[in-house]
Amino acid sequence: MRLADQDVAGQKVASKWRTAPLWGLGYRVSFERFTTFLHDGRARSAEEAILWHDGEAAEARERFEKLPAARRKAFLHWVETL
Repeated sequence: MRLADQDVAGQKVASKWRTAPLWGLGYRVSFERFTTFLHDGRARSAEEAILWHDGEAAEARERFEKLPAARRKAFLHWVETL
């Protein structure tokens, strides 16, 4: 629940979020002045959005974290061309 919002008492609120499709991401990255990611815009890059993930996406995040720097950079470049 790392991505969960908090209520006014600071308690995590489990919610369902619609993940925005990655198609068109390259356009957004190229033309938006301040690109934001995740359901609430807290991530400022695709890499940061990946690193915020947990729960069902924890395994994918862990694989991403283990990539050598060059492979991680190549993957992020590919994602940003979608």
